[in-house]
Parts: sequence; C-alpha cells; structure tokens
Amino acid sequence: MVAETPISMMPHQRFRALARVVYYRLPLSQRTKWHLRERLQPLLAALRDSPDLTGLTQGLAGVIRHPRGQANGNALRDNGREHALAQILQSLARHASAHGPVRHWIALPFLATGGAEMVALNLCRTLRQLRPNQSVALLITDRKLVSERMVLPEGVQLVVFDDHLGEDLSYARKQALLRDLLLAAQPECFHNINSEVAWHLILAEGERLKRFTKLFASIFAFQFALDGHKKIGYAAYFLKQGMPHLSGLLSDNQRFIDDAAREYELPDEERARMGVLYQPCRLLHGIGRELGRQRLAQRRQRLTEASGQRGRPQILWAGRLDAEKRIDLFLEVVRRCTFADFRVFGQVVLEEGAVLPALPNLSCEGPFSSPMEWLERFDFDAFVFTSRWEGMPNILIEAGALGIPVIAPTVGGVGELVSLDTGYPLPECPSIGDYEQALRAVIESPQEAIARADQMLERVLAHHNWDSFVKTVERIPGYVGQRLVDAQVVPAPGGNLEEVKPLVSVVIPCYNQARYLPQSIASALAACSHSLEIIVVDDGSTDRKTAHYLSEAEQMAPGVVRIHRQANQGLSGARNSGIALARGAFIQLLDADDLLAPGKIDAQVAQLQVNPGLDVSVSNFLLCDESRSDFSKPEEAIAQFDFTEQDFLYRWERGFAIPIHCGVFRRRVFEEVRFDTHARAKEDWLFWTSLAMAGTRFGYIHGHWAMYRQHEGSMRRSYVNMGRSWLQTGLKIDGMLAGREPLFFESVVSWFEQCYRSNPAYQQEIASLQTKVAGESSRTLASTALSPVSGHSQTVNAEDLISRLERRGWTGVKPFISVVIPVYNHYEHLERCIGSIAEQEGIQLEIVCVDDASPDQRVTEFMRALQDRLPYLKIIIHPLNLGISRSLNDAVTAATGEFVAFLDGCGLFFYRSFRCK
Repeated sequence: MVAETPISMMPHQRFRALARVVYYRLPLSQRTKWHLRERLQPLLAALRDSPDLTGLTQGLAGVIRHPRGQANGNALRDNGREHALAQILQSLARHASAHGPVRHWIALPFLATGGAEMVALNLCRTLRQLRPNQSVALLITDRKLVSERMVLPEGVQLVVFDDHLGEDLSYARKQALLRDLLLAAQPECFHNINSEVAWHLILAEGERLKRFTKLFASIFAFQFALDGHKKIGYAAYFLKQGMPHLSGLLSDNQRFIDDAAREYELPDEERARMGVLYQPCRLLHGIGRELGRQRLAQRRQRLTEASGQRGRPQILWAGRLDAEKRIDLFLEVVRRCTFADFRVFGQVVLEEGAVLPALPNLSCEGPFSSPMEWLERFDFDAFVFTSRWEGMPNILIEAGALGIPVIAPTVGGVGELVSLDTGYPLPECPSIGDYEQALRAVIESPQEAIARADQMLERVLAHHNWDSFVKTVERIPGYVGQRLVDAQVVPAPGGNLEEVKPLVSVVIPCYNQARYLPQSIASALAACSHSLEIIVVDDGSTDRKTAHYLSEAEQMAPGVVRIHRQANQGLSGARNSGIALARGAFIQLLDADDLLAPGKIDAQVAQLQVNPGLDVSVSNFLLCDESRSDFSKPEEAIAQFDFTEQDFLYRWERGFAIPIHCGVFRRRVFEEVRFDTHARAKEDWLFWTSLAMAGTRFGYIHGHWAMYRQHEGSMRRSYVNMGRSWLQTGLKIDGMLAGREPLFFESVVSWFEQCYRSNPAYQQEIASLQTKVAGESSRTLASTALSPVSGHSQTVNAEDLISRLERRGWTGVKPFISVVIPVYNHYEHLERCIGSIAEQEGIQLEIVCVDDASPDQRVTEFMRALQDRLPYLKIIIHPLNLGISRSLNDAVTAATGEFVAFLDGCGLFFYRSFRCK
C-alpha cells in the first residue's frame, strides 16, 4: 500500500495511538501508569493479533483473568518461578564452567539493532577483554525480541526471561524473577540499560540489592510526549528516584549528564556518580580505520578531475524509521529538495504494513547490517539526520567515520559531535528551510563539505576509538571489579572431576529414625542429578529394627548410599563424622526425618558455581506433618533477611531461623567451623552464628526447596529443656563475641522470658516437675526456688489499689514528682509497687506506668484495669516489646511533674530516701 503519509493506520493502530496520548496525559504517578499498562497488555496484544470484535472480546477476557492475580495466589510454592530460577542458574553454571564466573550482568528490554543494544555489546566485549577469566550475562527482561543480526561476543550468556516463565509473562513476575536472580547469584555488578523491569526493581528494592551487588544504569537522553514539552521516558520516570541506589549512572553524552543534574537538582554526591562514556565506532577496526581517509581523498581527486561535471547529489538517511526519528519532517525535506536523490537505509517500524510514500527522488534500500553496505552502490554527498530527541547517535559516529558530511539538529548530545567545524549543525527544532539551506551549502561548496567531514573523522578517531573506550570503562569506580587470579571453575556434569569423585555429598545422621530413611534418601536422589554420595551415620541407634532399615537403605542406590556406624555422639557428633567422610565439593546436610524437594541440590549447586565467592546457598522451606499430607509455610520468612551477623545474633527464632537442610555448603566451610558436640539442642543456632562470625558469604535462592517434618518424635517438646539450651547457647555465643556486642546476652534473656518462661507449656512443665519432687521438705524447697516470688498472693486487686490511691485526697495542681515505672512481667509485685506511692504524704505525685508488651497476660489485664481511672495515674501499653530504653523515654515524655523519679516494677517507693530540692 502506497500513501502520502508515513502511516496508514488500521483500527487497532488508531486505538494504540489514542491510548498513548491518554497514557501520557493521565495525572497519575508513573508507577500507577506502569501497573495500568501491564493490566491492559492482554487487550493490546489481542487487538494487534485480531483487529476486530473477536480480538476485543478476547482481550477484555484477558484483562479480567490477568495472570498477576495468580502470581499472588495462595499456592505454597510458586513452582513456575522457582523452576525458572533454577533453569537460568543451571544454564549460567554450565556457561561459567567454560568461560569463568558470571561476575557482570547487563539487562536490556529486548535485543534489537538500536543504539542501546550496541552500548550493551560494546560493554560485553570490553569486560571480556579486561577480565578474560570472567564472563558476562546479558538478560532480556521485558519482551522476547532477539535480532539475528546482533552477534554476541564469545563468553557472553544470553538469558531471555520469556523462555523460562511459561504463560505468565507479566512485568511483576519478571521483576520478581530478576530479584531472585540477583539475590541468588550476587553478581559483582548489575547494569540496567533501558529495562523497565529492572528500573522498577531498582526503585522498589534497590536499597537492599545494593548490599549484594553494585547497581549501575544508563540513560542517554530526555524523551518528550507528543506535545514536544512534557518529559517522559527513563529520565523522567526513574532517574531522580533511582540515583540513591546506584553506584553510577552512565550516558553516552555530556549534555544529558549536565541537563539531568540541573533538571532534577541532584546533590553533588549523586552528580559525582554520573559520568559520560563515549561509545566506540565499530568501523574503526582493521581496514575500516583508514576507510574514511581513503574515501575523502578519492572525493577530492574526483572533484579535481571532474572539473565541475557532477551528477545528481546523493543524500543518505539511515536508521530506525519510526515517529521519534521525525520521518514526517524528512519526507517534507525530500519533497522540497527535488534537486537531490535521497536513499533510505533502514527498516520501517512505524506500524505494521506501513511503507514510505512513492516520490520520484526517494528510494528505500531496506535494512542494513553494517554501514559499509551504504557505500556498495552509492557515493554519498551528505548524511541527513532527523530526530525528535537523542543521546549520542551511533549512526552519526559511523557516518563521520566514513567521511560523509553530516547535517543534523543539535538535539541531545549531537552538538558534542556536529559543530560548524565538523559538519552542518541545525537548531534543535529545525525547519524544512534549515535542511534545504544546509544541503545547498554541501552541494555548492563541496571542498568545504570535505574539509568539515575530515574534521569530523578526526574527532571520531580521537573520542570514539576502541582503546579509549576500554580505558574509560576500566576507570569507572566499582564497575569492572577485581581480577580473579585463581577463579574456581567447577566442571559441569560429565567433566573429569565428577569421574574421579562425587560432586555432592549428602550427610544424613540417624538415631532411632531409620524408618524415615527410604523417604529422605529418595528425596536426596531426586534433588540431585550430579554425581552423588549419600552418607548415613547411624549414631548408636538402640531400635532393633535399625539394622533392617539400614540394609534397605543401602539397596536403594548401591554404591551411592554408604552406612557409617558409630557409638552415640549426639546429632552434632554424627554430622561431624559424616562431614569428615564426605568427598564431594558440595555438602548437603539432611536429618533422617526431613525431605528435599526435587531439583533442590541442582539449583543450589548451580548458584554456587555461578558465583565462586559464595560459601553457602540457603533456600526457604515448608512445614509438613508426619504423613506428608499437610504442608504449610512457617512464620519464619527467610527471604526477608540478608544473613548478616546481626540477623543470627538478634533475630534467630524471632522471625528468622534456618533448618540445616535448607543449606548447601562448600566443603571449605567446614575447615574452620564444625558442630559443637557439647550442644544437645540449639546446635543449629550456634553453627549458623559461628559461620556468620567467621565471615561466611551466604546466598539466598528463592523457593521452598526443603521440607521440615513435624511429628510427635520431634526434639522440640520440653520447653524447660529448650529454654535452658537457649540460655546455654547464648552464653557460648556471648563468650565468642568477647564483649563486642554488650547487649547480646540481654536480648537472649529477654527472648527466654518472652518465648519460653512465659509460655503456658513451660509453666505446666515446671508444675509437673514440682509434683515429682520426693519428700515434703524437698517440695517446699523446690517451690521456693522455682516461684518468681515467695510469700505473696498471686491475685492482684485493681479496684482495691484504685481505692487506696483515691483516699490520698490529691489536688488538681501540677505534680511535684512524676514517678516512672517501666513494667515487664513481675505481676505479683505490681500492687505493692504502685501501692507504695499511695502511702506517701505531703507531696503531689504522678504515676506513669509503661507496660512493654509483657508476655504475662495478667500484667496486661491489670494495666488495662487501671487505665483511664485517675488523672494522676497514666498507663501506657506497648503492643510490641520495644525495650527498657523506649519504655523510659515514652514515660518521661508523658510525665508532667517538676521532677522525675524512676522506680523498678518490683521495687517500693519511699519519698524520704531521695527528697528533692
């Protein structure tokens, strides 16, 4: 179809154009617009495929059943995302075995033939040149568009998200997958080049992600809405919010850096992290380096020989034919300048079915792979460039390298390349007349045009050569990373290492739980496809059926399952024995009654192979019952934590805990840290904390890959014993800290009071122990020792206390002393403590009590009974435990007395003892 305009729109194309206008004018935040666009994506896709009523119906149905709802459903395991993560890690692990650790990751929305893609490939080549024993991952995040014309450098692994996520290709799901990958692999550097998925992740979770990897991004230009004034695009939506999370923002032109810093009033610290990285010209290699000079010399020679006899001027336009490139303006120039022939190289991407109009002086030469193709049939007099906005266009650099005079508006960074010395610069919003005037100048003064083209060539050679680009990249702080002298590359399955010894060792300690071995061993076999050994350590079992179960276990996988028998040494001793026997490079610990999900070990080994700097891979887990028929998620949300030393010291059991079989360990981890054989419980806390204190690097892999079985035989049944073990382990860790965490043991005691001692099961167990004490005197002694307070009534009368306080006959004047009482348990002391204040005479007193979320419900009920009863009795109840300092601060803030006195919740108040003056 031939038309007089660049676009002849179908109905669905008009709908999309209208949608763009509405989208840009909606008075909503960009994040809200992003979610709106994602929600409407099924409708737009359906109209593109079927621009009729059927497409409209199908599209609306797709909006209604948008897959994002499924992604946030109640399924215990998001198997699709977990498996996508595992697949990608395993492909990267195979790549790493051949090309080195994947230390640098670059994200693109798609892989077409544009300038952003050229930037990415230039960086890939540079990184491989600077660090040849490390490799690069190129992530295609937003949509599946991969041009065959773009050849990846050797050692670069392409990862297309759409190939792994099945039917649910929502941006939210892709953003979650990208986060999972970054947390799992922890690359040294992650560079986002125009990926919306990556930008939204940086805005949402950049503060966390930058703890694991240096975050970089590139933005090349401001973009504008159809009105030509309203800023849209990456700079408008992401730059100001994203800069605090970035180690650096790189552009291909200085003007954008300066304009952006001024536009968004960036502080000096953020401005210092922005830099220009002029892109290299791909033609400046081999014979291409001299091609421009040769061509200019030939044109000078022809001008001399022709003696003014020249044919019609040949004008080149090349690039991506879309609305941003102002094709409308270009066509008007062609219509006006009938004295020249215009040749267009590029692919029409305006809309489906659109073609350039039929004009006598215009011809479309089609797509091109290399600028060298421009010169195969034509000797061009000038290159005409049109664009609504720009960074530093590669197409202009390449035209300059070929010695073709350039006519271009000075949009974006173009002015840094095209000046009066190097070409024919036009205003940012040029007219048709501006182009005509420049074209006539080129044609009428060819020697001047050649002189300017010669200066352009020298500028390109000076600023856009490969060596200069590589040196600039190497100088970017934190970008290239450290050189790996002895990179640990673990061969992929089938390598020589696996033929000699197993890659993975699974250690299963067993004490009277051999009946579970068929299930645990089967789960280990399904979790690993690498060469494997399974070491079952029989820790002196007394169950007479154990020998039979062990024999059956050996027969499940002859040559893989090995049985080691020893005298009872406890769980820690059994684990240590198995570790000592293990031959694998990676070790999986698995208690006999627990299970692994299929593919668990494969996924975690791949994670460790991708990043040799990680020591331990940690997954999430599910709880299951004895029969494995009921699964649930535990309250511990491992994914929310970063595995810092502080997490292990202060958050263990308080929302954070890692069952041992969630981990896969490098064997080098156990060279310095083993399990404490003196610990009969809480050995996992001590072990994990010891690893953290030793500087171990942990990596989290998304997915509930481990199953923790709960049954009557589980160890955690005696609250008294577990509480005692908690305190004993806390003392050991406190000794290891050697005083550098002075509040640590206080936190241990506080959690003991909240979790163990205040638990009804603990109190019932204590009562049961008391009844078993033989002899009357022994019973009396035990009761005295174990009761919090002896000789006081366990029933507190709030009404009686209120009556005693009212009888003091207090006046309404400002109190002289505010008595602050922090309350945490000590129920039996509270009535006497507060009552002691009622006995004071001759002074106006105010009472301020702060209950810091006492686990003892009697305390909270008593405080509520006193609340709002008397104007000089102030009761504050914290919903969560905030600590003694916060309690005192809140009480002092509420106090109105001239002086403040502090009274412990189990103390007594005597005014004479500290009379204030």
